[in-house]
Amino acid sequence: MPGRGTATLVFVNSGEASVAVTGQTGIAATDFAEAFAQGDSNGDHSADEHLSETLRLRVSDVVAGVGFTVRGEIDEGTADGDYSVRWVWRG
Repeated sequence: MPGRGTATLVFVNSGEASVAVTGQTGIAATDFAEAFAQGDSNGDHSADEHLSETLRLRVSDVVAGVGFTVRGEIDEGTADGDYSVRWVWRG
């Protein structure tokens, strides 16, 4: 059964951040997972900032029965604060 949810990338004066998504007992090592900008505001950034930043997202390290890692990079300079992202995986 596919999974979906949200995660928070926490940038601390850096151009890179990552978050582990765990508890995905149904995921297989060969399943496809992806992440994308949520476009919702949170305490650190407005919805517009979530969509206008040069935030690149990728998913790596898929572990069967466990989960995966969402990685984010800001292309221009460093970032500070929390960015909300959505994720989904399917077989």
